[in-house]
Amino acid sequence: MLNFGKLELPTSQRHEFALVRSATTSGENTDQEHYEPYIQTQSKGFHVKVVAEPELLRFVVDVLRNLVDEVLLKFDEERLTISSVDPTVAAMAHIVIDQEAFEAFEVEEPLTIGVQLDHLREVSSLSGYDESMVTLTLDPAVGLFNMAVGSLLRKTTPVNENNIPNPQIPKIPSNATVVLKGKQLSHAMKAVSMVSDNVEITVKEDEISFLGNRGNEDRMEVTYSSDELEKIECGDGMQRSTYTVGYLNGMSRQLESLPNDLVFSISTEAPLKVEFVFADEAGTGLFLLAPRQDHGTY
Repeated sequence: MLNFGKLELPTSQRHEFALVRSATTSGENTDQEHYEPYIQTQSKGFHVKVVAEPELLRFVVDVLRNLVDEVLLKFDEERLTISSVDPTVAAMAHIVIDQEAFEAFEVEEPLTIGVQLDHLREVSSLSGYDESMVTLTLDPAVGLFNMAVGSLLRKTTPVNENNIPNPQIPKIPSNATVVLKGKQLSHAMKAVSMVSDNVEITVKEDEISFLGNRGNEDRMEVTYSSDELEKIECGDGMQRSTYTVGYLNGMSRQLESLPNDLVFSISTEAPLKVEFVFADEAGTGLFLLAPRQDHGTY
């Protein structure tokens, strides 16, 4: 059983043609696409205008897509915050991106926008043609969320905020902390997932191990000693918990290319906490995963 419990342009204009996908006011996609003149002007009239590197958006989307399909983008004058929880309430993610990470960040007042992650991923993936930035705007006059890259413009109706969970991220105490590289975690999860759907993580004073097995027939274990780690602290004795591999495997694949180390915190039979930084440390991420309660003993 998995569960956290109950949680809570200057003056000149640029004219081009843009591919537009139409949507009804209720948000239903009409599956109709057409081209219309795309005029980029000053941001006047928009509550939000954010310009970002496509790689930044793709990274954030790929981390979150392991958990959910839709998220709430919470903009204020200084940052963008995204919190999400998967449908089974087994895993959570909390992303904060300061304005320094963006090429432009104009927010008139705090605003929350519900979006589909696939829409962001699809638009940001089209930047390869001319290496254009991605511009996100909300037009309050018509209530459409606009995603532009180069000559392309996609307009969608925001997702109803009430249909997207807005979790309160709990504070999770930990008795052991390990600082390791994203590649190390990804390597361990790939290995364990070959034989099991669960991973038992054990932290001792001088090592961390990741164990998976298939009954008594097949067993896979990856161990990193203190010499292989940036840091390991386990002052309250050995800590051990079992988690679902799928969540960790999906998440670690996105984190393995990060230049900074991951901070991995664990306590016996308690949620796992993984902290990371990205975008030249202008972005921070937190991943929480509840332990399995029905795994038995290895």
